[in-house]
Amino acid sequence: MRTATITIISAAALAAVPALAAADPGHGHSGAHAHGLGRCDHPQRVAFVARGSLVSFDAGTGNVVLNVVRANHHARAFTSGQPLSTTGARLRFRGVTDGNADGTVGLDDVVSTDRVMVIGKLVRPKRGCAGTTSVVLRKVTVARHS
Repeated sequence: MRTATITIISAAALAAVPALAAADPGHGHSGAHAHGLGRCDHPQRVAFVARGSLVSFDAGTGNVVLNVVRANHHARAFTSGQPLSTTGARLRFRGVTDGNADGTVGLDDVVSTDRVMVIGKLVRPKRGCAGTTSVVLRKVTVARHS
């Protein structure tokens, strides 16, 4: 009797496996297409590093303009001479002093001889897709060497 019960339970379990397998079309590979997302719906995010000096800083918008001396090939066309937003970026100052006596060290205290390094991401459309490229800064480091 016990053998018959185990046989019936095993047969029922084996019958249920093909039904569960048929409920998963694509075995996890169809998630993007099942929700209407295609290849062009997710932009490409490319890291970059650029170094140079500060040309100007707009305190109202938080935008900086850099004179880029060194950059990886992803950043050359998008960082030199372009206004870059520092919103959400981590600012670090090394050796910069409070030049305007407002009690804090900020980008308004940076002079043209200070070295500026920016690290961030270019958010751009994939090859063959329509869209524009934007620059998102993650870290801005300003160093003053005496």
